[in-house]
Amino acid sequence: MHVEKNVFETLMGTILDIEGKTKNTIKARLDLERMGIRRGLWMNRDSDKARRDLAFFSMKPNDKKDFLKFVSSGKLRNDFYGKLTTVVQLLYKDQYQVIMFKYRWFDTNSNRQGNVKIDHGLLSVNINITWYDDDPYILANMTKQIMYLDDPKAESGWKVVQQMDQRNVYAIPELDPTENDFDNVADQRLESSMENDAETLRDTNVIQEPF
Repeated sequence: MHVEKNVFETLMGTILDIEGKTKNTIKARLDLERMGIRRGLWMNRDSDKARRDLAFFSMKPNDKKDFLKFVSSGKLRNDFYGKLTTVVQLLYKDQYQVIMFKYRWFDTNSNRQGNVKIDHGLLSVNINITWYDDDPYILANMTKQIMYLDDPKAESGWKVVQQMDQRNVYAIPELDPTENDFDNVADQRLESSMENDAETLRDTNVIQEPF
């Protein structure tokens, strides 16, 4: 899922020619020219100046307006919601670690009926309908904590999505600065985060996988 998101953002950045997001940069144009390929994408040179013309695959200003109008209409969503089920701690050599979260993703495809709805600006999801069952993992830093509240207007299984503002307060244990025990640091941080968020991880499995 996150791979699809990254590909989509790169594709949109290039088609919309967004500065800092597009891959159609001056450096890329010069690389094509040095390799002698894709002549239509070379820099346009006038006397002692060179300019990067709009590529054939990039949208013109009027096309951008129509596309952004469609996106802002709410017909296209880029939000994913789910329930955390497993925390995976990948242990690499040299005491490096990567924390990954496994989720049970709720189907938020707005093109299908019976999975999401918006009532007075409040988003409700049907937690009985799932998707991306074969792609449940994401990195821990790609998530944002939210709450699910029972939807009083809907049947069982519908939850209202409630956004939360993080307080940016973390309980990191103090260790002897002379002690160079990285494994101990990783374990204590993981245990500390579990203790401070026991309710969230109540039904969550925590496993460690050597890599």
